[in-house]
Amino acid sequence: MNGIELLDYSIAHPEPLLDPAYERHAIIISDSEPNSNLLVQANQQVISLINKYGEARNNSHRDEQADIVEKLLELLISTKHINFTEFVSFWPTLDFSYSQFCDCSRDNQIYLLTTAITKYLDKRHTRYQLHGYSATTLQAISDSYSHKSMGQLATHKITDLCTKSQLKQRLTFQTDPTLDSMEFAIIGGKNANKSLRKYLRHNDVASKNYRRRMPDFVFSINNHIYVGEHKHCKEEGSGQYNQIAQLERFISQNKPAGIAHYIAFMDGVLFNRLMNPTASRKLRDYQNDIRKALTEIPTNYFVNTAGFKELLSRLTS
Repeated sequence: MNGIELLDYSIAHPEPLLDPAYERHAIIISDSEPNSNLLVQANQQVISLINKYGEARNNSHRDEQADIVEKLLELLISTKHINFTEFVSFWPTLDFSYSQFCDCSRDNQIYLLTTAITKYLDKRHTRYQLHGYSATTLQAISDSYSHKSMGQLATHKITDLCTKSQLKQRLTFQTDPTLDSMEFAIIGGKNANKSLRKYLRHNDVASKNYRRRMPDFVFSINNHIYVGEHKHCKEEGSGQYNQIAQLERFISQNKPAGIAHYIAFMDGVLFNRLMNPTASRKLRDYQNDIRKALTEIPTNYFVNTAGFKELLSRLTS
């Protein structure tokens, strides 16, 4: 099955609207006593300290304000998931984030925190008190961050598909840059990147692209190397156009010919729109570019989930 045939197979087996591989349920609040969770308790302390800061500000008690800021600072840097609280979620409206806050010096942290408390009291706190603070907000904000874990979930999905096809995962390369037949490796972490970069260069498949960015996975079957790039795309937009263009360029590589095969693995419902005959003009242009690349190098592949499974099945049977 060549690249065009496998692309058509993928089109005939479209991506599901919901992919269980990307389902995520990270529970951060208690399912029993309302106040038994450390995060909930910390958030209640934050709210209480903000109330006290407001009173101290109204009474011009600057020393008390400074003491409250110090107490808040300790809570904010020592409590796991504190970035899901109402107060910290307010910070991006002031053009700074929790991660930026954590990277700052203590003096800058105190400055940012003092500014944030003042703005929060004026813009949010009274309204939130009126409608009621709730621990459920912590969970809702955490859920809204689910997309941040897509990379890790994608890694799990690729690993699961490879192992179900009887490929054995190689975790370390040590000093020998080789990958045995029926072995695969996920590219992640500094050490893995160095090892796999060495492996790819050893096999003459490390083009200039790899010096800037490594692919996502690699496996070896019968002395052939399969190098894969993965993208999970759901909605159409400039960012997704760029990702599709990266995949198209990825499968336009042919080095070394006959030994290395490049797999563009695109899952998510945007794959269905991309390959739809009635797609937007922009997507139809990408369709044509992808088919042209696969026609010129039929040993490369552009696949969705079903196509990737079929490729693995045929290669390992």
